[in-house]
Amino acid sequence: MWFAMLMGMKIAIPHWQEWVSPVFDVCGRLLVVEAEEGREIGRSDVVVTGHDPLDRVAQVKALGIDVLICGAISRTMEAALAAAGIRVWAEVCGPVEAVLAGFLARGRTAACHRMPGCRRRHRRHGHGCH
Repeated sequence: MWFAMLMGMKIAIPHWQEWVSPVFDVCGRLLVVEAEEGREIGRSDVVVTGHDPLDRVAQVKALGIDVLICGAISRTMEAALAAAGIRVWAEVCGPVEAVLAGFLARGRTAACHRMPGCRRRHRRHGHGCH
């Protein structure tokens, strides 16, 4: 994953009031960040237009997203995104800028940004926040 960042990638984070949106399936906006070598090179705020799961997946795919960092997500939506070639880092919470900074610095999300009670997926999320 970190190697892919050296070549450039697009990261999407659903957000609400500067925090990671609690549920991707019903989010209204995405922060889309272009990164190279662990640094942000561009960003945009995108309104999510689709309400149907397949429309949401199609929109994320059309944006060229490589990684989606989100809070809760339905298994159906997560599977559809994975089938579209989009890596999903789910069960993440916290301020968008802190989550993004941690991901850009380490290529993964920090343990302190896991949703409370979520230990099932992504056990290798990483280290605590510093």
